Amino acid sequence: MAARHGTRKTAGYTDVHSAAPRQTRSVHQKTRMADNRKQTSQKVSRLAAQTLHDPKASAIKKRLAGSALAQSHTSKQTGATMEHEASEVLHSPKYSTETKTLAASVLAQSNKERKAK
Repeated sequence: MAARHGTRKTAGYTDVHSAAPRQTRSVHQKTRMADNRKQTSQKVSRLAAQTLHDPKASAIKKRLAGSALAQSHTSKQTGATMEHEASEVLHSPKYSTETKTLAASVLAQSNKERKAK
């Protein structure tokens, strides 16, 4: 005899499982970030592309350039790690104006709802 959904017949006993009610929303819909309407400008995109082709550019400058370029013509947002790095660059006197420009662009596209650490 076939068991019905939620019941199981074992050695003469019927085991009834209380199934949790199905959720109407997926987990991704509940934790979805706000849409990012900002995009990297053409000027900053050009700077980012030049930076990625520059063999003498620092690692942090290239990471910022990659993040800025990834957010060009998309609704992607800056991740928490890159947001922190960009913030550190802006607060430090040792970075160039170009590096700070990339950092500012990356930070401008960060998730405003994220809590500061």
